Amino acid sequence: MKFKLLFFLCALYYSTSTRYSSHLLDITAAKVFAHYIPHFATPHKDGFWAGWNIYGHNPSLSGDIASSFQPLLGSYSSSDEDYVEYQVQLMKLVGIDGVAIDVGVYSEDTKSRIAVLMGALKKYKMQAIVLYHDSDRFYIPGSTRNEIVAGIANDLSKWLDLVKELQFRIGNRPVLAILSTSGTKEEVTLSDTEPRLLPREIYDWLTSFPSTTRPIVVSQLFNSNYDHSIDGLMEWPSPTDKSAATFAQVQNSRLQLISSIDRNMDQLTVFYHISTVWPGYDDSKTSGWGTSSKHVAYEDGSTYRYLWESVLSISSPVVLIDSWNNWWNGTAIEPSKEMGYKYLETTRNYTGKFKEAEMTHIDLKVPELIYKMKKETNTEVNKIGEIVAQLMEEEEYLAAEVLILY
Repeated sequence: MKFKLLFFLCALYYSTSTRYSSHLLDITAAKVFAHYIPHFATPHKDGFWAGWNIYGHNPSLSGDIASSFQPLLGSYSSSDEDYVEYQVQLMKLVGIDGVAIDVGVYSEDTKSRIAVLMGALKKYKMQAIVLYHDSDRFYIPGSTRNEIVAGIANDLSKWLDLVKELQFRIGNRPVLAILSTSGTKEEVTLSDTEPRLLPREIYDWLTSFPSTTRPIVVSQLFNSNYDHSIDGLMEWPSPTDKSAATFAQVQNSRLQLISSIDRNMDQLTVFYHISTVWPGYDDSKTSGWGTSSKHVAYEDGSTYRYLWESVLSISSPVVLIDSWNNWWNGTAIEPSKEMGYKYLETTRNYTGKFKEAEMTHIDLKVPELIYKMKKETNTEVNKIGEIVAQLMEEEEYLAAEVLILY
């Protein structure tokens, strides 16, 4: 019994005394971002389906979307200004400071959807990070590696320019996340056959920037090969094939990760770090990557709470929630028909603790009601919705709640 007590106290001391520290981290204010997918379309808004219909799903049939969960308000378009504002209002209410926008090969279609998102983010004084899939271009046939790398450089420049007004920066340096969807950290090699950017390719691109404005680059595939091209690690969910990763496995994986990052910080091979939390994982409706569906147990919210507690224990200054709306992978905290507002309530609780800030506790259904009023055919109802939205923009949350609920 005494041994168990001693072990518990040692573990508690370790978990509460760890602090990721580097110059870049030390000058970063506490921020929370959410991974955001801007790739959804509906016939009503856009004239076609996108996102909801991948892997052979037919959203025109009730409930047949590319997700194990159903959005609370149904399938939506990333171009719907009212819906995107509803999303951003919810983020603001639960303490999320901005979004990491999921992008790949540059396109005017994606640009137009992101422009809608940027309008809402600007209105509510929120920020943006580019989260770029570098593997996407490698799967376009008919290009040499040099052409692919040049295309990626062009993509990155255009996406960074698109979000520059609201960019999350440390000093004058924007934070850029690169997500390689092929392989794992352990599988990364320096071969030219790799379907992802190599260290020298990232380094060459970064040298085109003055040192004072050079992007701070993080990636989920960071390892020692990338020491002088990538600034650090962006944590990412680690689902397993076929059987669900248990809660105990999630705990063990996080403890190993913390230990590894501590060593790298001490050795000055990592200069930046983004901690990531997620509710669970289930891509069984899409098998989004790899050869089979992947899972991380949700444990009725315990996985999400544990990962948040872990973040609090290490005093990491930047947290990424994966995700706001990755319905394909089952990681969305956006309200769903199955979970309601459960994960948003948990998020509000932990962002308050993380920032040591008092959070507003108005009813999270207020943005939903605003959205529905804006969609009414009655112009008087529309006007009330607009008035309440204006109060939300001005952070007059109590007045907004009273007006719309009472």
